[in-house]
Formats: sequence, C-alpha cells, structure tokens
Amino acid sequence: MIRTITFDFWNTLYITPRDKVLQNIRINGLLKVFDQAGHAFSYEEIYTVFVEIFKYVQRLQRSYGQEFPPEKQLEMILQRLNVPYSAEVWEQAWYYYCETLLEYPPRLNDNVRETLPLLTERYKLAVICNTGISPGSVLR
Repeated sequence: MIRTITFDFWNTLYITPRDKVLQNIRINGLLKVFDQAGHAFSYEEIYTVFVEIFKYVQRLQRSYGQEFPPEKQLEMILQRLNVPYSAEVWEQAWYYYCETLLEYPPRLNDNVRETLPLLTERYKLAVICNTGISPGSVLR
C-alpha cells in the first residue's frame, strides 16, 4: 500500500526558468563583483566558464549520481577564472550566483495547485531535490 508520495522540485512541482534572463543576471552580477574586486573579464569569458562548470556538474550528476553543491560550483568558477576572493567578494558572488532566483522565481507547474490538496487527503507528501545552482535555503 502506498503511504507516501515524493515529488521532485524541478520540472515536476516548479518549472525551471528556460529563458536566459536568470543566467544573464547571474553572469552580469559576477562581472560586476569581479570588476569591483579589480578583476576585469568580458561577458563571454564568464559565460564560457559558467556554462563549462554547469555542463561538467550535470554530466557527473547524470553519469555517476555525483552532486556538486552550489558552494563547490561557485568555488570552481572562481578557481577557473583565477579570482582570489575575500569574504566580501564571496558573499556578493554568492548572491548573484544563487540568490537571484528569489527575484526571478520559478513558476508552479500546471495543475500542481489543484492536485496536491487532493493527494494530501490520502498520502503523506514530500519534496526531493538536487539543488543545482539554487541551494535548499533559497528554494525553501
């Protein structure tokens, strides 16, 4: 007998933003942070590293089930760009890399609002999620 149903957060309950708005905000934000810290990069340089790290993390996740938390991803970006960072630079880069999702949140998937209350009448419900770029603190 089924007692509990789990739902994946991304693309089951919430839809991943597909347009490049959030990506552009993240990259432009990192450009700003790095520039203020004395490290000049072009948009293309940041974009290339951003996409490279994202693809690397996805490949390891899909092929081996290995997860890279957002902290590690941002650290890899900073290392790849050879950006030494202070606590202030880390905090600002973290905001643009992870917390901008709060300003541009994902949208609830179709029929979720109607379906979940019906299921809660019979089952315990739980949400599972590998966080990708957005940490659990942001998703909550």
